[in-house]
Amino acid sequence: MHDHVQRSMAFNVGCGGLFVKRLQLNKKSEFLRHPEQKKVVGIEFELPKTSEVIWAAGEICHDLSDKLFVGTGIRFCGLADLHRRLIRDYVLE
Repeated sequence: MHDHVQRSMAFNVGCGGLFVKRLQLNKKSEFLRHPEQKKVVGIEFELPKTSEVIWAAGEICHDLSDKLFVGTGIRFCGLADLHRRLIRDYVLE
């Protein structure tokens, strides 16, 4: 986000998107803690038990936060067909 890489953990992966959580950053990095909704971000991740790196563009849909973590819902808006099929097969499995 804003040319900054943020390591996150996915908690919910679906055919249409995913929900990730990451640590809160200091208050000076407000744009990293609470990204703008409808902003498009690049995502890179691997599904469990696969070696394929999935690259996608995603739109930020919502943001939830507490004292330690920020959770962000991301809707896929750009995804290769192969990656879309991998995610679908993973979800159905």
